[in-house]
Amino acid sequence: IRKCGQDSYIFVRPFKEQMELKDDFFIWEGFDGSRLPTFRSPTYNSLPFGNAANHIREVVRDEGGEHEVWLCLWGVGNHGGGPSRQDLQDIQEMMGTSDIRMIHSTPEAFFKAAKPAGDTVVDISLRPTMPGCYVSNSLMKRKHIQLENQLYYTEKILTAAYLSGRCEYPQEELDKAEEDLLVSEFHDMITGDSSYSGADNGMCMIQHGLFILDRLKTKAYFAMTRDQPAAKPGEYPIVVFNPHPYPLTADVECEFGLADQNHDETKQSRVTVYDGDKPVISQFVKENSNLNLDWRKHVIFRASLPPMGIKRFSAYIDFEPYHELEDTSKEDIVFENETFRAVISRKTGLLTSWRVGGREYLAGGAFAPYLYECNDDPYAMGEDEIPGLGKNPVPMKLIKRPTGVMRGRKPVQIVEDGPVCLSVESIFQSENAAVRLLYVIHKLDADLEIKASVIWCEKNRMLKLLIPTTVTNGVFLGETAYGTEKLFRDGRENPALRFAALCDEDERCFAVLNNCIYGCSAEAGTISLSLIRGAGFGTHPSPFADRPNVKDRFVPYLDEGQQDYEFRLAVCGKRELARKAQELNQQPFALNIFPTGAVKDAKEAVSAEISDKNVILAVLKKSETGKGYVARLFNNSGESVSALFRLAGQEIALE
Repeated sequence: IRKCGQDSYIFVRPFKEQMELKDDFFIWEGFDGSRLPTFRSPTYNSLPFGNAANHIREVVRDEGGEHEVWLCLWGVGNHGGGPSRQDLQDIQEMMGTSDIRMIHSTPEAFFKAAKPAGDTVVDISLRPTMPGCYVSNSLMKRKHIQLENQLYYTEKILTAAYLSGRCEYPQEELDKAEEDLLVSEFHDMITGDSSYSGADNGMCMIQHGLFILDRLKTKAYFAMTRDQPAAKPGEYPIVVFNPHPYPLTADVECEFGLADQNHDETKQSRVTVYDGDKPVISQFVKENSNLNLDWRKHVIFRASLPPMGIKRFSAYIDFEPYHELEDTSKEDIVFENETFRAVISRKTGLLTSWRVGGREYLAGGAFAPYLYECNDDPYAMGEDEIPGLGKNPVPMKLIKRPTGVMRGRKPVQIVEDGPVCLSVESIFQSENAAVRLLYVIHKLDADLEIKASVIWCEKNRMLKLLIPTTVTNGVFLGETAYGTEKLFRDGRENPALRFAALCDEDERCFAVLNNCIYGCSAEAGTISLSLIRGAGFGTHPSPFADRPNVKDRFVPYLDEGQQDYEFRLAVCGKRELARKAQELNQQPFALNIFPTGAVKDAKEAVSAEISDKNVILAVLKKSETGKGYVARLFNNSGESVSALFRLAGQEIALE
């Protein structure tokens, strides 16, 4: 906050009953030692008309006698709006009769005149409060995460293309997308407690920002590839952009259409992908199209990529006899390589073992979907919701006789199996919800991917995925803005960004990476991922419990319909957490393109590179002033590191 130019801070939430502080006026300290004076207002200051003077008297009575200088906020309406003539007149009369001097003033004047009591320093986050807001309106939260990632991604590829002299830098359009992102962060929008029309308006802005950035990113990508030679006969060129400032080896996916449709039912397409003249490991997986024709293809292949640059691969198609993937076994599904061993149970549909480096990290079936009771309140403001969000958990069962959209599906089956990945599908269903888990085991990696598709039509219920682990000691860590902090591990709901991890004393972490949620909790070694709360739009039962909500007609509830989530399991050290989360959230961009080969004068491509890949390049962009470039880096290890940052032929040594 201080580095953003703000020299003091006033807040109301969390309330005293939610977070006990020694004093409401204290020094708040950040990760790097930055400090600023911080004041918690003792009142919510949502005042009825004509009640300001009484409100101020109460604050003076409760707080004013203990302090030489104190602050009282007031305003008419929810959250304190503007003043009224009546309230100003009442306050003026009170000022003339009070023994305590009262003046209309500003926050700046208060912080200049008053000092925190003693040496009260708070070096932790101010939470929790209203934990429903960490979860409610899951769709908008996922789209916000997507827009945020897309903005940073697009700035990076545009900077690389601009520095290479291949395109202009569209600052005005980037500003529009950034404005969409910022407006969507309005506190009754991103938190999921707006009305239906408010949420719809927020989604409209997010989609507008995504549309702008998708066009800009694609334009920069084609600018980066403009000097690629034309395709050889039979070649499907795949050009991949790596957004990270270090060499990356990863499984890359690309979808494309074949030059011709294959109508011969006795054979099917087979792919070989080349890095130069060297074949790389590859396989076809299910394409996005559902047309029952050998035409649209989706390839996944192992790629070694240069730092923040492009690389061309070549796919060639031939044919093999037609065959279907058969999965008739009733035994548990087991995969093992030199790094890990994974077991998926046929009886439960859950991941029952995840052994890495010879150590077992699971203490039961992982990613088990559980339904919890909750209420209409998207805020979850009730006193009983601070200790834990949701109650009376009930496990969703593996399907026996699937109905609705799951009709005809098998409870557990292998849906992909090739040299790159093994994918297993499990289906769970309740009366008003269904969950499809897809475990994607990357055979050449050390991580495991879990995708959850949820069909949701529940009211006053919440969905969590539970992961029981063997890490019962140590700390629970989560990502926050430019840092890593300790989270509650007593069942209280936590807000966390792209990772949550249980870490032992030896600093080995069992991490759940994500690009889709903010809410999670941990207790007794079990991590709970909060996906959906079936609360109401713009409702507020907690403070008005004696007034029933609308019950005499249909009203929509949050997140009805299909919701999709993506997670990745990783075992790593603390220093690797942010990097691994970054790699999930900003993946290589690959397209099958057919260059003309006509461009011969393109300048040499420019890239950015950091010598320590665990130092995160969060932002790389052209400065808004038009002079120079902004590179925003951070190191979340808590320990000093040295790194070299290289950009456009220049090098800077950083500590």
